[in-house]
Amino acid sequence: MSTPLEISCEWYSCFAAGFGFAFYYCGAGVYSSKHSTEVTISRNQSLTWMCAAIGLSLCGVYILISSEITAMQMAALEQTNLTIIETTYRDYSDYEIRILAIGTVGVSCLAMTLAFTIPIRPIKDSLYEKTNHVNTIRDQLKMVMWAIRQKGLLKMAPFYLFTGFFTIFWLSIYTTAISFTESLAVYKNLAAYYCMAVMFGEVVVGVLMSYLNKRIKDFGLVPAMSMVISMYSLASVLIVLYTPAESSIRPTSELSFCEPSYWVALLIGIFLGVVDGAMNNVRITAAARAVPSQPAIAFCITKFYQALASTIFYYLCSVLDAYQIVALMTFTLLAGLIGFISLLKDLRGVHDAEKLPEKKIRI
Repeated sequence: MSTPLEISCEWYSCFAAGFGFAFYYCGAGVYSSKHSTEVTISRNQSLTWMCAAIGLSLCGVYILISSEITAMQMAALEQTNLTIIETTYRDYSDYEIRILAIGTVGVSCLAMTLAFTIPIRPIKDSLYEKTNHVNTIRDQLKMVMWAIRQKGLLKMAPFYLFTGFFTIFWLSIYTTAISFTESLAVYKNLAAYYCMAVMFGEVVVGVLMSYLNKRIKDFGLVPAMSMVISMYSLASVLIVLYTPAESSIRPTSELSFCEPSYWVALLIGIFLGVVDGAMNNVRITAAARAVPSQPAIAFCITKFYQALASTIFYYLCSVLDAYQIVALMTFTLLAGLIGFISLLKDLRGVHDAEKLPEKKIRI
């Protein structure tokens, strides 16, 4: 049983992590707008997301190493004749959690050092050059409230909510499901290989999109959304067929429609990685087109929707089974697709098919 002090520290850590996460995406949005044009934003985001996904492979390697360390510790305890509590799913010791926390702090320090030393090279016709700049915090807040009411962002709001649902699903919900499925519990390192499978999917879509962006105009819109829909459909069908419904909530031995499979879980991981990479490309590209005069603020607003959806999703997932979760995500994606199609019609309705008309802001 955790003490009140431990619970308070845990809440504070989560708050600080979320605050830092928000700051990171604000800074990343500004940096992307400074070094991207309307032509290169989709390609640059593909490369950025691909590099970020490589960190998943490091996470997988950590899990493999920590698993071996835990196995050696368990063997040492057995020799001392101490009672060992066996679990039917992958359990993480306090030692592993502390090592992971230390590694996170170390990588964060390296990232901060890189952020302060990275060169800033002005790009001609960058998105940042076309931004209407304001100086005071009050004016910036007015700009945010103005941007959030823009028709293009409002139409894409359901899709941005889907990004929040889906991110939590592949990061937390599905990993919990495969860990709590009794027939898959014998594969103690499945979560590690799942991380690598997701990373593989992210890298594949990153390479593909960075290559095709040079040859197909606006690849980050319709082609990327088509990739999201098709890969998500395949992943959803496999999840429903091969994942027990209760596995997202508690350890279970119930049967799914098909026998849960180690290789199918890895295949699902690849599909989820492709969806995540393409989905975030659509998120950034559509936001830049929806509010062309304030792309950095538009990027931050998309993360607001994503964070809001993630918070709600965590609560819902404690009462919904895996099939209901998939149904909720599917409904949100379909609503997002309708809004996306409406946005495309608006883009094609203007003269240059590049920018949407915006309401004037009063500063």
